[in-house]
Amino acid sequence: MPTTYINFNGNILPEEQEIFSIENRAVRYGDGLFETMLFKDGEIRFLAFHMERLQKGMLALHLEDTNLYDEFFFRSKVEELIRKNNMVGQLVRIRLTVFRNGGGLYSPHSNKPSYVFQVAKPEPNLKDKK
Repeated sequence: MPTTYINFNGNILPEEQEIFSIENRAVRYGDGLFETMLFKDGEIRFLAFHMERLQKGMLALHLEDTNLYDEFFFRSKVEELIRKNNMVGQLVRIRLTVFRNGGGLYSPHSNKPSYVFQVAKPEPNLKDKK
């Protein structure tokens, strides 16, 4: 089975590679958020909506650098990952997870965000399996 790749903070890595520890606030406290998007016909569907919702969520969590998560960021990271995973011309499900970098018990040690982009072929709808 071919290797599937992810984008972790700008680095393309095999999906099975460990990227953070149990001490990370995202793992420990769910300190983050995600967006699931669809890439179809060379475009991320409803990109402006997803981008706005992500930025609002990041602001609510007091994460820094929300302005860096713009349309150029989304498109460039997604297209790079689709190429790396040999999914060009296919319908692709995208998951972007943004989470607080580092640890901290009651208060976070940092408000810097980290991110992970994942791409996959969408699973068929249950109603389509009948």
